[in-house]
Amino acid sequence: MSTESDSDSGDGHNSDPRGRISRDSKRRRRSSRSKSTVDRISKLTDSLLVHILSFLPIEDAIKTQVLSKRWKYLCTFLPSLVFRCCLSENRDEDGFIVFVDETLILCNCSKLKKFAFHCALASHCPYFYIPYIGSKINLWTRVAAMKGTEVLELDFHALEENKFEDYHYELPQHLYSNLSFRELHFSLCRVTPKGGVDWNSLKKLSIGYVVLSDEVIHKILVGSPVLEILELYYFHSVSRLHFSNASLKKLILREYWDDHSNFDESKLEISAPNLESLEMLGCLGRKICRLVDVSSLVDATLKFDLCHKEADVLEDYERDQNILRRLLESLANVKNITLGTWALQVLSIMEAKGLPSPLLKCECLTLHAGISKIVLPGITNMLGSSPNLETLAITVSSSNGYHEHFGETLTKLCDFDEKHYWTLQSRTFECLMLHLKKVKFAGTITKNKKKITCRYNLSIRLLLSPLLKVMSTGHFPDDPSWKRRLTFRRSQTTVDSRTTVESQTTVDRISELPDSLLVHILSFLPIEDAVPTHVLSKRWQYLWTYLPSLVFRCYNNYYEGEVEEFADFVDKTLVHCNCSKIKKFGVEFTYHSDSLITPKISLWTRFAAGKRTEVLHLDFHDKVLLDENTFEDCYELPQHLYSNSSFQELYFSLCKLTPKGGVDWNSLKKLSIGYVILSDEVIQKILVGSPVLEILELYEFHGVSHLHFGNASLKKLILRGYWDHNENRDESELEISAPNLQSLEMLGCLERKNCRLLDVSSLVDATLNFDLGHEEEEDVWEDYARDRNILRRLLESLAHVKNITLGTWALQVLSIMEAKGSPSPLVKCMCLTLDAGISKTVLPGIANLLGSSPNLETLVITLSPSISYYDEVFEETLTELCDFDEKLYWTSQNRNFECLMLHLREVKFAGIRWLYRDLNFAFVQFLLEKARVLQKLVIDALRDDVKPATEFFQMLLSFPRSSPNAVVMFYE
Repeated sequence: MSTESDSDSGDGHNSDPRGRISRDSKRRRRSSRSKSTVDRISKLTDSLLVHILSFLPIEDAIKTQVLSKRWKYLCTFLPSLVFRCCLSENRDEDGFIVFVDETLILCNCSKLKKFAFHCALASHCPYFYIPYIGSKINLWTRVAAMKGTEVLELDFHALEENKFEDYHYELPQHLYSNLSFRELHFSLCRVTPKGGVDWNSLKKLSIGYVVLSDEVIHKILVGSPVLEILELYYFHSVSRLHFSNASLKKLILREYWDDHSNFDESKLEISAPNLESLEMLGCLGRKICRLVDVSSLVDATLKFDLCHKEADVLEDYERDQNILRRLLESLANVKNITLGTWALQVLSIMEAKGLPSPLLKCECLTLHAGISKIVLPGITNMLGSSPNLETLAITVSSSNGYHEHFGETLTKLCDFDEKHYWTLQSRTFECLMLHLKKVKFAGTITKNKKKITCRYNLSIRLLLSPLLKVMSTGHFPDDPSWKRRLTFRRSQTTVDSRTTVESQTTVDRISELPDSLLVHILSFLPIEDAVPTHVLSKRWQYLWTYLPSLVFRCYNNYYEGEVEEFADFVDKTLVHCNCSKIKKFGVEFTYHSDSLITPKISLWTRFAAGKRTEVLHLDFHDKVLLDENTFEDCYELPQHLYSNSSFQELYFSLCKLTPKGGVDWNSLKKLSIGYVILSDEVIQKILVGSPVLEILELYEFHGVSHLHFGNASLKKLILRGYWDHNENRDESELEISAPNLQSLEMLGCLERKNCRLLDVSSLVDATLNFDLGHEEEEDVWEDYARDRNILRRLLESLAHVKNITLGTWALQVLSIMEAKGSPSPLVKCMCLTLDAGISKTVLPGIANLLGSSPNLETLVITLSPSISYYDEVFEETLTELCDFDEKLYWTSQNRNFECLMLHLREVKFAGIRWLYRDLNFAFVQFLLEKARVLQKLVIDALRDDVKPATEFFQMLLSFPRSSPNAVVMFYE
């Protein structure tokens, strides 16, 4: 979206100086438009227009009043008012409060369907905001009550965990007596009725993040005679839920709010003789849950988990077993039961100990868990205790239990091979023999390495029994073994007619594609997913062996067994590779010098070289090596890699480069080396042996002092982070001489290197977005003198460069130079990019640059976060030299900048986050007032940021402009 604004002039004889559209042309255009355009929206009735507006956020709906006189009051009849805000020390709460007040005052709707207030409480929110806005909410809820509101939502949520006690909003007493409420939703509110509760029309109540009591619950139930649905989430201090209301049909308990340092092991009794649906979800702490009377229950969901101490697991199991057994006994007559991972894990241990589950009469059983080893005996237990089961649904989902403890306990009791568990089942299940008619696998099944194939393969083999119809919902994974799974033998002799019709009409269009296209499609898959496609059919058996790109990744290879498995997979893949030429070969994993995989890497790289690989990527990472700054154990590149004419791109990370002879990379165009100790000699060998090298990237490097490039082909150099591995503060020089270089990027922290540019006469683009290390105990002025000399020499060498990008450190040094009256060297750049936030420490630096860039045509400010580690030190130093008010800095500038007077045509602010208000309006106003030939000022906000308030746009568009052609454009 973009918005463009122009201003009208007072001269009626001349064209508009900003929009350049005459009044006559405007009238003709408006007249022609009125003849051809039909306003169908205005023909709609007011009630329908109000209904349409009700789908808009309240902030947008109110803005429609400026459309015409008819629309002026339509928004005041909105039946639903939903307000959202975030309380923090950086936001304008007063403006939001005024907005809500005015909206309610102008509200002409006699009866509101919904009133909602959603408030996010930031962790740094001052405490005095809570009672202040609380009093306003009391007033707003009173207005809502007077308007006969049917649905009331008060949703507070703290953005920082475990801070709920500090932010509770106490419900006003007038809310406990209202006959119009039909739905109430309270989150992070204190519910403390001093008298009775009178909610005679209430049908649904949802309360969360709340400390309740049995007394409060009883008051609510007594005062809500037609309540049908009750939801409690993140609740605390409730021990009895006894519901005698005949109307209450559904109860949802989701997450017990417990301080995990003092596990609450009290009982939670539920008695609801008229209840039809019960859902127990999330973590219920260590509550001992009991169902006293649920005789009318039809649907029950036990998809919760219980907290466990790190003590003896068997003690927890005894407790869990007793809780689950009592729950299932109370649910013996329920028709539809859903169980989660925790319940199945407990049932697994019961099965291993020979303890059957209580007999159930359920006809539909839903298992909401992944089929893993720790739940297989539990499923067996349930099948044996559900003789009347007709429908079995398995919803594949991530587990909510703790696998390790249950898995260890289960292994102690009975260790079995997960792959052969179902094939060894010799018992007869009554439900499978007589009743089970339908099995449903729901949810998207995601692949989990190699185990998922066997799990679902063997599980479905058991379930495809007599009179079974297989029905699967969701999306099949990219796993070719599904075709094989659905060919299991069934004891059912008849086949569904729909299956026959589908098999006759389905056309396999993928198989009609040529092999080259199928291989191209496979190349987009990870190698571990592409290889298993060989089981699809005979045609697919060898397609993957022609893949032109082979990238192997293993990030969790901390155990020798996993390393060996990874190495075997790579070996087998390379053995079957039939591709004569490989475009890309890559290996990424955590390297250990004493690993058995080390000699294999040299073999793999030799294979890649023999296949004339164009792109070679060796990315090793070892946190221990990086933390200890020791690199003697890095992987050393084999000597055969230094002589290869097919390499076009090379990427090495955490590798030793020690060519014993010369380097022969005649086709190499890009080289990236990181986390490496180099030398001038090695660099020289690489440059001599790479005659067509175009891009060289060094990141986190060490040991280089001279980068002299005579290669005519080298066009781009990237230096990102100097690696001071021995922490002795290397203050040696780093000289760069590259007469043919066109682009230079110096990024990250270059420690204390004294950087110099000797010959960069062909340079077009230069980026100085780096920082220099500082010693905390050193004199700041000594650091400044060193930094000033380095920056001055760099800028003098870049005087001819057209496009320059500067970061925070450079601007801070220029700020101190400006304060001391030392101008920046003159530069001829036409495009200047400032990759920094506009803070006090960089304002004089920006002024310094504007004064030394007379030819500047484009100014870009990215508003990125600072990378300087010493903002406070710079600010203190700057304050000693010249203290000024940041807000008034630009208005106090009396000097004339040549670039603003004659050349600056475009200004762009990129990366704005409205939430943090990082746009310096004073600087924007200064540019609009001083830039006489400015054509456009662009403000580009981040897409994922919050929407700015209308006053921001109005303020920006109201600034005076010295250029008659200047326009302000907004993008998001």
